[in-house]
Amino acid sequence: MAFAQHIYTRHKERVPLGIFLLVQFCQCILFVVMILAVVAQQQLCAQTRIMPTATQTSTLATVLAFLSLESLRQESAFQQTLPESNIFTIPFRTMGKLMVVQAKVNGIEGYFIVDSGAPFLVLNAKYFPHLGSPLRFMKVKGVTGDVGDVRTAVVNSFEWGGIRAQSLNCHVVDLSHLERRPTDSIFGLIGFEVFRELEMLMDYDDNRIVLYKLDSENNRIEYDADYQVPEYIVPFSYKGHVPIVEATIAQKLLRFGIDTGAEYNLLSNTLDSTVLQAFVRDKKIPLRGSGKSILEAWLGRVEDMRLGKASYVSQTTLLTDIRETNETFDIKLDGLLGQPFLRYRRTVINFRKKELHLWDFSY
Repeated sequence: MAFAQHIYTRHKERVPLGIFLLVQFCQCILFVVMILAVVAQQQLCAQTRIMPTATQTSTLATVLAFLSLESLRQESAFQQTLPESNIFTIPFRTMGKLMVVQAKVNGIEGYFIVDSGAPFLVLNAKYFPHLGSPLRFMKVKGVTGDVGDVRTAVVNSFEWGGIRAQSLNCHVVDLSHLERRPTDSIFGLIGFEVFRELEMLMDYDDNRIVLYKLDSENNRIEYDADYQVPEYIVPFSYKGHVPIVEATIAQKLLRFGIDTGAEYNLLSNTLDSTVLQAFVRDKKIPLRGSGKSILEAWLGRVEDMRLGKASYVSQTTLLTDIRETNETFDIKLDGLLGQPFLRYRRTVINFRKKELHLWDFSY
């Protein structure tokens, strides 16, 4: 603008006023565009696609939410049998912060992630390359984008901790990108359909999952000798296979999906500024999920979150954009509650009764 003023002052006898004003107007527009570009560049951090590097594996966060994967209708030949005992215990080890258990599919034994974010059994195409037929006209997404090619298959036999199934429909996708180290072998995900009729306790102190059979009123048939009445009972609802609870952050009531396949809690970066101010940022880290893309997200913590009267302090959380997942899944989630939430206090999920049972002591 100063340049236009200089031209007009020096040559005002030869420069019409209209041209001078036009030049000034164009320079104003250019100035505004430059300011907007700078602001946009500063804000482009919540969901930036990045390329994986060798130095990122130690801080990589995994969130395995197959939220848009539709349930497969099981064939009439499908059979699932449970152990004779009313209480059965399955040991697990951790890969990162995720629960990994041994299971067997069609006689092939390997490690599987226990993932309530998956609706059923999902196999890694790396270890089952010839199983199944391609699904056409179906787009499957996770938190980190498209999953890729999907095949549907029938598993002749599935065994996990005494649970046995025959003629089990499943999906086969490439999950090899989840294997962070050469020694990691993830054969698949054990999803909701396998344990939907049970109550599940995740004991992170003794690295075990305890499953309980339920009676006709959806209560345990048998109780442990050291059973205590829970301090809190929190009801949840379902959207598809995902349990959804209401939680309060900064006095705002929010909706979260519960996902045992999430290493961290997730919080949407499009929430009200009051909620976002309750998120304390630490650093940016890569976020990996069931999709092959790696996104960049803010790692930090939420200092105070409440489920009813149950308080959760200093919850490790990732701040990222989950709008695409919500649109694909046709739901409005404000985030996911994963391992930090499940580890904070003793938590039992009764999938049939649609209740969380919570105790004040943790692991």
